[in-house]
Amino acid sequence: MRWLILPDIHDKIRRANQIIEREPHDHLLLLGDFFDDFRTGVTDAADTARQVKRWLNAPNTTCLLGNHDMSYGWGRQNRRLICPGYDAAKWITVHGSVSSRDWQRFKLHAWLDGGERPWLVTHAGLHATCLQGAEPGKHLEFIDKVCADAWDCLNRGEHHFLLGRGLSRSGDQKIGGINWMDWDELVPIPGLNQLVGHTPAQSVRNKSLPTSENICLDTNLRHYAVFEDGRLQVKSYDDLMGAATAK
Repeated sequence: MRWLILPDIHDKIRRANQIIEREPHDHLLLLGDFFDDFRTGVTDAADTARQVKRWLNAPNTTCLLGNHDMSYGWGRQNRRLICPGYDAAKWITVHGSVSSRDWQRFKLHAWLDGGERPWLVTHAGLHATCLQGAEPGKHLEFIDKVCADAWDCLNRGEHHFLLGRGLSRSGDQKIGGINWMDWDELVPIPGLNQLVGHTPAQSVRNKSLPTSENICLDTNLRHYAVFEDGRLQVKSYDDLMGAATAK
């Protein structure tokens, strides 16, 4: 199976669809933060919401939950989830398209089969301290369970450390959870690869150990990734569009 993976979109719907239309794939995986480019407003939020609804209900598409999405989906239940860029007028617009049932289609994480070392895909990354208490060799099962617990808390309007904001983002826990942790806080976990977005920069970044590869893909949608046959390939939007023009 060929996976197409796009990081933080932040209202750049046209650019995202250009990649999706031009890059062959079997499954689309979106890393969250669909909303809130700080230069856009209510009209853009409406366009994004309509597209997100289509993605959430499309076959062979997985939408991960980012902190900006969580802000609109659950921020009124738990004010600690609201992040910069949130706007009450945009909330009304977003909820005019994205229903309660649609919000439940978001995921907190996804897995890519990397053979001996699976790829954990989340919006911002999982810190090693979150695995305290996990049995050796059972990280996958532990992560699945803690994500399920966090999702239940989210829907009840309760706090869960996995979705909490860290000090680097003006939060009240030392390290942010999987929707909040900054890239410079990620510590490679032996035996586990991670692919994340959330922390924008001009270039794709990586942290590697002999038994752990970690990549931050967020470059304001200048890059994306393709995963096929256990191999992750980072690709350039400019190269893709140049190739399309040449044809």
